[in-house]
Amino acid sequence: MAELTLTSPPGYGKIVMMQRDAHAGLGVKPGLDMRWTAGLNAVFLSAEEFRVALFHYPIAFTRDSTSGRPIPIAILGLGDRGNFFVDANGKWREDTYVPGYVRRYPFCLSRRADGQEGVLAVCVQEDCLDANAPALLDSDGNPTDAFKAQHELLRGMEDAQRRTAAFVAELERLELLVTLNDLIVPRTNTQLHLQGLMRVDEEKLHALSPDALHGLAQPGYLHAVYSHLSSLANFARLANIAAK
Repeated sequence: MAELTLTSPPGYGKIVMMQRDAHAGLGVKPGLDMRWTAGLNAVFLSAEEFRVALFHYPIAFTRDSTSGRPIPIAILGLGDRGNFFVDANGKWREDTYVPGYVRRYPFCLSRRADGQEGVLAVCVQEDCLDANAPALLDSDGNPTDAFKAQHELLRGMEDAQRRTAAFVAELERLELLVTLNDLIVPRTNTQLHLQGLMRVDEEKLHALSPDALHGLAQPGYLHAVYSHLSSLANFARLANIAAK
């Protein structure tokens, strides 16, 4: 088998590829919480999550540190203050959408080092495994009932990530993404200084031809764009939380 690139996602500890022989009989430690996200001020968000996440977080774009391509993210905090949505007990803020990136923990998918698109491995944070918990894999290496829901979430997220990449590629092709530097928070008139973020330029969006707009609307991209734009008002929410 080709060597796997096992780079831990932001917030994760050391990950290992799940294998039948190595992990037979192992499950996930009970009582895991979300304290692992405390230092994260943003997480990846698929375009399909925009319609729910827009009510809770600012949605922006940033360049992936590996590929250099723009990716959408949910902004969880400002500056170096980490995640505003998880408390000291590892509990997410009530009545707030939890991004798939967070819900999949302690699992993730890792792609082969040779970059072959279709070859992925299911990985897990190694120190979250427990011999006394319900087994994740059966004797044939297939997901057990204890793992099926998370396994399906991983596969669904991978599919959503591919669709999101196509969505962002179209925004780039239409040259709609621009730098998001500063924002004025209404009421307090506070200025937020932002770095490394991008947004859709509304003037460029409105200047698109009817055919181009139809091309965005047909696959649902236009809905995602307006969800993103609407979500930017949530920077005021973050500023209010930061001020408390």
